Amino acid sequence: MQCSKCGNNLHKTSSHEIGICDDCLLPYRNLKMVGDICELIYQNLNSDCEAIRDHSQTLLGPRKHGNTTKCPLSYVNKNTPIELFPTPIVKGDAVCFQFNAPELGGMLGALPLLDVQILGYTHQIVERVGLHSHKELFCPIGAIHRQEANKISVIVGQTGDDKELVVFTWHPGNPLMLYEGGFPDFERIDPMTAVKLV
Repeated sequence: MQCSKCGNNLHKTSSHEIGICDDCLLPYRNLKMVGDICELIYQNLNSDCEAIRDHSQTLLGPRKHGNTTKCPLSYVNKNTPIELFPTPIVKGDAVCFQFNAPELGGMLGALPLLDVQILGYTHQIVERVGLHSHKELFCPIGAIHRQEANKISVIVGQTGDDKELVVFTWHPGNPLMLYEGGFPDFERIDPMTAVKLV
């Protein structure tokens, strides 16, 4: 078996089960609880990089777009353990951590394309420019299919020449693929691509 991040062979260690080698997990070894994630966001607020500082500001309050929360991450008990969630959706050297937090009032505002197709709404999907000025897929079934989500995902990675550790995002539900084009030929679109529910 090979590491899903670097391609090196995995040894029979705890990381063998999750498909990521110990070397690739080394930068994340101190992230064990929600408090560690919050502390990293606060460190990012003081980064030398203006873009990291600005982006970290967006992570402080409740999530307001896509998969939303009623409360900010700081409402979660800081001693809540986080677990590594191996997924091929998280690219590069970034990793996904997850934990349960019903107190945040999470709601799914996006589903994987495959789920929308199974529900029978493929013909209602449209492509349009989204909040971040790039094309996204949307489907007008939000009132019917929005649902609660207690599981929170946090994507953490490294950026810049100095490999600064950064919280890229956090949101309710599992990570989904970003839309990379192909509409209306759904055969060319990854089934785990996010479809925003409106």
